[in-house]
Amino acid sequence: MPKNDFMNLYEGIKEYDYQTLRSATNLAGQPYRIVELPLTKRNVAGLDYKGSYLNFYVGNEVLLTPAYDDETAQKTLETLGKLYTNKRIVPINVAPLYKNGGMIHCHFAPAGGVMVKVLCLLVAPFVSCKRDFTTPKCTASN
Repeated sequence: MPKNDFMNLYEGIKEYDYQTLRSATNLAGQPYRIVELPLTKRNVAGLDYKGSYLNFYVGNEVLLTPAYDDETAQKTLETLGKLYTNKRIVPINVAPLYKNGGMIHCHFAPAGGVMVKVLCLLVAPFVSCKRDFTTPKCTASN
């Protein structure tokens, strides 16, 4: 995310933290390619902080991403589409998830259980999910 957004993520965040992330390398010493995704321009309704697009989930054929009613949304969706050209980008209204804490990846990453079922229901208009819920596999629907 842009430096301005990063520096406003948490109280007490330091310039050093930002520089550490920007200068990180892989085991071969090669720098990571950094792609910036913004925070929302406004605080999320009912919360005292901005929304992040970073907590998305990459499935077999889809990328499930937080959706906000915000001017940053379209540019973010375009950026994700360029990064994941072989995935269908599915924006999901994340307002219902805030009351439980966490975002899409936080809820979807567990390989089974209730949250997988809930997310499959949330995205049902866009994807079809394997119904045994033991290994969530989402595929784009027509």
